[in-house]
Amino acid sequence: MFLLIFLGILHAADVTFVNEVTTVAHENILLMDLASVSNLSPALEEKVLKTVIFTTQEALETLEISNLDLLKKVKPAVAAQATGASEMATNWVYFLPGKIRIKRTTSQISELRLQNLVKLDLQKKCPSCLIKSVTIKRPEMVGTLVSWSLDFQNIPVQKNFLVPLKMVKAPKTEETLWLNIQAGIFQEGFKTTALVSRDQRLGEKDVKKESIEIGNFKDRLATWEEIQTSRMNKSLSVNQPILLSDLQKDFFVNRGQVVKIISGSDQFEVSSQATAEDAGYFGDLIKLKSLDQKRTLSGIVIEKGLVRIQ
Repeated sequence: MFLLIFLGILHAADVTFVNEVTTVAHENILLMDLASVSNLSPALEEKVLKTVIFTTQEALETLEISNLDLLKKVKPAVAAQATGASEMATNWVYFLPGKIRIKRTTSQISELRLQNLVKLDLQKKCPSCLIKSVTIKRPEMVGTLVSWSLDFQNIPVQKNFLVPLKMVKAPKTEETLWLNIQAGIFQEGFKTTALVSRDQRLGEKDVKKESIEIGNFKDRLATWEEIQTSRMNKSLSVNQPILLSDLQKDFFVNRGQVVKIISGSDQFEVSSQATAEDAGYFGDLIKLKSLDQKRTLSGIVIEKGLVRIQ
């Protein structure tokens, strides 16, 4: 049986508790061991999840606590962590089972803590992403755990990946286990509405915007501005996500092109023509040759076929 508690006003932040958890005996029990949080900014979510609910002195080997007693511990602790945040006017919604059972062991890290830490790392790397789920497969853990950490260096934002869990076990044995992660990551992006061809320019009728699950992509999703200023680098079938690598940008100036060059100020401007020795996009510095081939110039590309001489 679940207890649903509403606290506060304005937008709702959900705090959903599990009914049973196993944690390492010598560690404080944090909110992230017991619950998941949603509808908060990543910064406040991390702060709230790191709230200490039970210290090592309070937590017995096995602890069973009713939802109301747990709520008495959680509410003031969360309020203290969130003090001063812009989202303090949040409507806190707590979902709690009738009882929560906490088991303390020498070797088992809370599954929910691992999931929350992975989610927080993904949110930091992709602030515009929505992390809907995190599933972890891990080898069996044995021995007495002294300390542990997750190494998120070089971890990609994609559906499947591995995270090293670095441990120190008693007496002083170092060991690394690999966690197999499957994450449900969604981001606003664009999909094709029909078959598109290589070198095709896409318009509004060729794409649709929707929340896209990020698979094991080798590149990020393209923005609308990038789609508008590029041509297709490959053909795509209908309903395919458009990645940045699927596009090739149009040069504003092509190598060998005769372009207009300008120099001077707003009050006095001189224009002429020159041949581009480099191709360039907007803002690129390129080399040019005067039409009589006697002078080498350099300038900034400011429009298609237009370069401001430095």
